[in-house]
Amino acid sequence: MLDLTRVLSGPYCALLLGELGAEVIKIEKPGRGDHSRRVRGGPGDTGLRFLAWNMYRKSITLDIWQPEGLRLFKDLVAKSDVVLENFRPGVMTKAGADYPTLKKINPGIVMASITGFGQDTSLSQRTAHASVISAFTGIQYMNRFGGSPPTPTPGASPDVAAGTHAAIGILAALFARNTTGEGRHVDVSMVDCMVGQIAYDLMFVLLTGGAPPERELRAGDGHSTTKSGPAFHECYQASDGWFYVQADLAAQWERLAREMGGEELLSDPRFATEADRSDHRDELGEMFSAWLSSKTKEEAFDILGGAGVPCSPAYTLVEVAHHPYLTERGMLQEIDDPRLGPMMVLSPRIRYAGEPSPVPSYAPFLGEHNGEVFGDLLGLSPDDMAKLHEDQTI
Repeated sequence: MLDLTRVLSGPYCALLLGELGAEVIKIEKPGRGDHSRRVRGGPGDTGLRFLAWNMYRKSITLDIWQPEGLRLFKDLVAKSDVVLENFRPGVMTKAGADYPTLKKINPGIVMASITGFGQDTSLSQRTAHASVISAFTGIQYMNRFGGSPPTPTPGASPDVAAGTHAAIGILAALFARNTTGEGRHVDVSMVDCMVGQIAYDLMFVLLTGGAPPERELRAGDGHSTTKSGPAFHECYQASDGWFYVQADLAAQWERLAREMGGEELLSDPRFATEADRSDHRDELGEMFSAWLSSKTKEEAFDILGGAGVPCSPAYTLVEVAHHPYLTERGMLQEIDDPRLGPMMVLSPRIRYAGEPSPVPSYAPFLGEHNGEVFGDLLGLSPDDMAKLHEDQTI
């Protein structure tokens, strides 16, 4: 798999496929490499984003905008299964490496293109970052309280969603190739992926013609809620932090009520149905807040989680990083990074029953595998590579 991508969406796609065993060759600009190598520096001035999302791959440097660089890229295409790119639409065509061109070299090649607004829409040429896409798709607007401004969401969910869908599209195209012998061009739009993630909210608009209820910040206990909607679907204050509970369904409510007050609550006509509980959500919220206030997050988790109520402490990132679950599950493994020494990294997300989780690889140095790829795979001599390096082709 030839990975021309940079920053987040494409590298995440390559990460998923690399975790599954794909041989990924990351192609970077000579002398500079992926921009994320220099963003949000970690230990040793190595970009944290690059460290997190660029494991399980080799790195070569190659300028496909130079004639000799493009020729070498096409030689690699002839020996590859997949090309992954996240340039703006039209860039690969200008470089002479668009899908129709590559398909002539290798009819079975699968090319995946990740963009903000698709390959051929009126917005295709607009610049797209995760925060831009979350604004465009209404997610920032949904992530607000009352009259507060739309707020970007933490993390990079549009990039992750697009990378995940691209990986699925690539695997499906490879599977179809087993029958047809032909590759495909996988076209993934970040907007499409995020619209799919809010399908429930969009369905509300399409069916009712109105907007979903906005969230507001309730005075007093400070927990978030909507102006209408189910009871117990939000965060409340425990004695040592925030705690989330979801108990809108009948069976969930019954389990919660038994822990809060027993049969008295279950027999109260105000709370008989889900609609009744929604109508009295403020009263129920006050009751639960009073019950929770004397308990720590972990105590409440043990009591309610043990009773089958969907709930969790609203952990901080520090608490997540050190939670015993990650160790128990094997989600953290220690590797030896040549730059940073021993460090903890995430294990592959997908497991196969009865098989050990693969040991993660470190994110490669820029051009670390030039000799292996250009020499062993393409058969270039050391003198050839030295000349290409002098010309800044590699």
